[in-house]
Amino acid sequence: MVIELCAKYMEKSDRVLLCIGQSAIFRVMQHSLLKCDFSCNATFLIKLVSVAGEWKIVSFECIYNNDDIATLANLGERRFDMKVKRESYKCLAYVVQKTQGHKLDENLPGWDRPKEAMQVLDEARKWIFG
Repeated sequence: MVIELCAKYMEKSDRVLLCIGQSAIFRVMQHSLLKCDFSCNATFLIKLVSVAGEWKIVSFECIYNNDDIATLANLGERRFDMKVKRESYKCLAYVVQKTQGHKLDENLPGWDRPKEAMQVLDEARKWIFG
């Protein structure tokens, strides 16, 4: 697993908005169900408040940028039947369904729906500066 992070923060009085750009690559080996390399890119928005001199997380949101999946070279060609059509996280949805049996919500914030993604960002900025 490889994870790269790039963080920026905005601070006002007793509030902090932490914006973390995340890029991760995972090797998925789930018996015969799935053997692939999976990568995902997302932006995390973490809101913190200072309470009695300690920083406390009040919310953690994610906006999905994009993801990708590739079979391991020695396994030959394989087709992935993607049920989720969201470009921001369709591979993540596939991997989670195949390895954990969970179905992801198809209405999560992602840059394939820029208006909704900007709304999440704007609300976070209003929280810190409002």
